[in-house]
Amino acid sequence: MYNAPYHSTLLEKIPSSASTKAAFKEWFKVHKISFEETMSRNELFQIITRNKPEKRYMVDQITERYGHKVLRLPPYHCIFNPIELIWGIAKNYCNGHSNQNCLDLCNEALSKITPSVCVSSIRHVEEEINKW
Repeated sequence: MYNAPYHSTLLEKIPSSASTKAAFKEWFKVHKISFEETMSRNELFQIITRNKPEKRYMVDQITERYGHKVLRLPPYHCIFNPIELIWGIAKNYCNGHSNQNCLDLCNEALSKITPSVCVSSIRHVEEEINKW
């Protein structure tokens, strides 16, 4: 998966340095971490930093339930994502036929994406990965 925000929804939201002091305190209570009411925001945030759990994503939990594991692509490396090649084929088709009805054009463009095109795109990406 690439790094779309909806692929990276956390199971548990961890307060950031921009969070309120009240959010810090609520997080401490949920995690049964002691703190002093007189502590500053910086002191509270340091405690969060030291006790921050490993990030767990919702999509990982869903896929693991079905026996799969998510492989995340490195940021800004669309060459490792075959869907980018497939969308490129559809967009190039649309660019060459822009005088048609939009819905008809989209349907025609997507009809060009055959199983063999998908297999070819996946093989191309596998070759790129092997180069790296």
